[in-house]
Amino acid sequence: IVDSLVQARFNVVRGIDVSQSIMYELVDDFFNKHGNSDSVLFYYAGHAVQVNGRNFLIPVDVPKDSPDVLSHLFDIRYLMDKLTASKATTKIVILDACRDTLFAKSPNAASGLAELKASPGTLIAFSTMPGATAEDGEGENSPYTTALLDVLFKPNVKIEDAFKDVRRRVMQATVNAKVPTESSLLLEDFY
Repeated sequence: IVDSLVQARFNVVRGIDVSQSIMYELVDDFFNKHGNSDSVLFYYAGHAVQVNGRNFLIPVDVPKDSPDVLSHLFDIRYLMDKLTASKATTKIVILDACRDTLFAKSPNAASGLAELKASPGTLIAFSTMPGATAEDGEGENSPYTTALLDVLFKPNVKIEDAFKDVRRRVMQATVNAKVPTESSLLLEDFY
């Protein structure tokens, strides 16, 4: 995805296998440098969890037996607040992250991610439906990321149409077990 974003002339701030503090630093760094761009895009592939109806990305340094595990996660609300404050016309969030196995014993954890409602000018894309879990797949990438790579960066394709094609491909690859979804309030066409 990073290579495709660079080829599409996006300025990329990249993090791989990062700690919670680095996640927050990367988001801050990105919005400090690029928050006033015409378009901003956040892509995450990794583990995430829903707790008490809130979504959290799981950094690599989470102590799984900590009694205060939430304080070690990345709260997606932080990202959404940064997006809302951004002057970008088009804001895109792509989450290939819906796992529940890491915190299955937590009484407040639920399967998959909770639904996120897009704010005006925003599209939020999920690798599967709210409350469902995604799968890693057989190859280097998940079925969702594989479909994104095949479809998302084709020229002259509206983003809504690209995500419809991604949905079809993932449903076919998973025999309808996974259904990617989006919440969109985009105000401008985006290709």
